[in-house]
Amino acid sequence: MTMRSRRKVLMSSGRRKEKRPRCAALTGLFLCSWPAVDALAQAEPATELPPVVVTARKVQEESQNVPAAVTTLRKEEVERFDVSTIEKAAAITPGLIITRGNSGSGASINLRGIGPNFSSIGIEQSVAVIVDGVYYGQGRIIDEAFFDLSQIEILKGPQALYWGKNSTAGVLSITTANPGPRRELVGRVGYDFKTQNRMAGFVVSSPMGDRVGLRLSVNAENMHGGYVRNDAPAGTYTTTDVATGTPTAPAVQVMTLASAPST
Repeated sequence: MTMRSRRKVLMSSGRRKEKRPRCAALTGLFLCSWPAVDALAQAEPATELPPVVVTARKVQEESQNVPAAVTTLRKEEVERFDVSTIEKAAAITPGLIITRGNSGSGASINLRGIGPNFSSIGIEQSVAVIVDGVYYGQGRIIDEAFFDLSQIEILKGPQALYWGKNSTAGVLSITTANPGPRRELVGRVGYDFKTQNRMAGFVVSSPMGDRVGLRLSVNAENMHGGYVRNDAPAGTYTTTDVATGTPTAPAVQVMTLASAPST
């Protein structure tokens, strides 16, 4: 072997030795970078939703622990969407349908397609309406205006164990606001230009002790215009006994609905 060949071998081996530290350094850079990424991911705070407390089983518990389909409208959502009647609650609740009627119980409350016919006043609703623990079985509860609510819970499915046999389709539980630890004074005024509906209400709440509080809520509405205008003239209405065929009461003047002209 000549001197030139030895130099070439030494030079080539030296170049190989120079490449190894670079690869090791590059590999070390990647190895050091992975723990830094994991530490950064662990440092980010986890986003958690606030718990929703319901009274579906007559005790306060989180909705995720209740073995039933529950739709909850909290106080903030009730005020944001102006949920002052059951009909307004049905407008934003999937599966809850309310049909008004002019006789019988006044309305039919349906949940998941299950509900009675409003024409019979002797049949109670398949959806039990509970207001602060008090049961309402007739559909005319939809005419009641709700004010100063704390929460609305819609339980879908039979709830006979906790709310009785008249909850075949589900339960509509309405809870009004309770007195708080601080004094409150709230006033509201509204006016609907289309129906000429004037609204006013106020809330006064004050603690009377460690465990006793007082809360007073007053709401008033007066609709002058209404939704429909009846221009039909007054007519005569006479009640007759079917068995004898004789009138049971003198004729009275009533307002009849005007029919649309045929074309």
